[in-house]
Amino acid sequence: MQRNIVLLSIPPLIALAMLAYFDHAQQTPDLDSKPQKAFTEQHTPINQPATSQAAKVQTLTLKPVTGSQQDQISVTPISGIEQIRAIKNKTALHQAVLKDHASFTRYPSSNVRVDRLERDPVTMTYETHQRTTESEDMRTSITAWTDKKYINQGQALTLFSRIDSVELQGLSSKIMAQVYFSEQQNILIENLQARQQDGTYYLTISEEQTSLWPSGIYKAIIVSDIDQLSESVSFVISPPVISLTGEHRDRITDTGSLLVELEVNVEENARYYVRAALYSNTNDPIGSSQFSETLKPGRHWIPLEYFGLMIRDAGEPGPYNIYSVELAQAGVPMLRMPISKTNIYTYGYTLDQFSGQTYREQQEPVDSLKP
Repeated sequence: MQRNIVLLSIPPLIALAMLAYFDHAQQTPDLDSKPQKAFTEQHTPINQPATSQAAKVQTLTLKPVTGSQQDQISVTPISGIEQIRAIKNKTALHQAVLKDHASFTRYPSSNVRVDRLERDPVTMTYETHQRTTESEDMRTSITAWTDKKYINQGQALTLFSRIDSVELQGLSSKIMAQVYFSEQQNILIENLQARQQDGTYYLTISEEQTSLWPSGIYKAIIVSDIDQLSESVSFVISPPVISLTGEHRDRITDTGSLLVELEVNVEENARYYVRAALYSNTNDPIGSSQFSETLKPGRHWIPLEYFGLMIRDAGEPGPYNIYSVELAQAGVPMLRMPISKTNIYTYGYTLDQFSGQTYREQQEPVDSLKP
C-alpha cells in the first residue's frame, strides 16, 4: 500500500513555543506515579472519652527549608531561547529558531536598514502621489495631486487635476476645488485654472492664505463637470516650530557606532521627532536613525546614532552623507515641517572602526551568548 507523507512547515516562533512546552512537560512531575496516603474519615461515638479521641490526633510539623532548597526556589526560569542556546546538539529546527530570533535583535529599534534608494523612509514620507478615479463606464477619469504634502503656515501650495478619456489625455473641463479643515470646516471654494498645452488644471493657495489657516490636516475635494468625476487629496499645514541651524558634528561612540548630532532651533515647548537617512560617499543608502523627546524653546543638539553593525552590513566606508532630515512636532496629527534639504558630510571613517556586534550581543552578558 502506498502512503502519502505530508511535510508540515512550522514557523520558527511557533516552534519555539512548542519546544518550551515540551521542555516544561518533561520537568513536570507525574502526580499519579507517587503513592498517595489514604485518609479515612473516623466517626467517634458521642459518649467516647475525649482522651481516646485526642490520642488518635497526629501533630504535623513543618520541616525547615535548607539553603540548597531555597536556592532552587528562588532561581528565575530561563527563557525558551536560552534553553535552545544551551542545547549542545542543535537540530535544524533549533538553528532556524535562533536565526529568526537574531533577525529581530540585530539593530536597535531606532535604526532601520535601507538597501535601496526608493526605501528611504524620509523620502517615502514626503513623496507626493497622484490619485485617480474612473467613471462608471470606465471611459473617463480624473487625476488629482499636490506639489507638496507638508507645508508651514505662510508657505504656498498648488493643487493639480487632469481629466482623461480612453481616446485623449487632458480634456477641456470646468474643475472646482473645495478645501476642508479637519474634514468639517469649509475653508475655500475656487475654480482651477487651465495650464497651457498639457491639459492640466491648477489652483495655487497663496502664502497669505495659509498664514491665516490653522495647523492641521486639510482635504481638497476636486470636482469636474464631465461625468460628475471627483477626487480628493490631503495635505498638512504646520506651524514653523522647529528648524535646522546648519550646524552638525559627528564621532564614533564607545560602543562602535556613528553618532551624528544636528543642531535645531525650537520655538515651542513640545515633544519633537527627528529622522534622517545615512548614505555612503557613492550615494548608496545605509540606514535611518530617529530621535524623539520633549524639548524646550532654544537650541538643542539632536543625537542620531547609526548602529555600527548596520554600517558594516552596508560595506561602505566613509565619509557618509545626510541629504535630508525629517522634522516634526509629535502628536495627533503629526505636524511635519517641510523636508529639510541638507548636505552634511562626516569624517572619512573606515569600516573596522565600527562594531561588529549585534544589538542583542551588546546588551547581554557574555556568558549568555555561549551556544
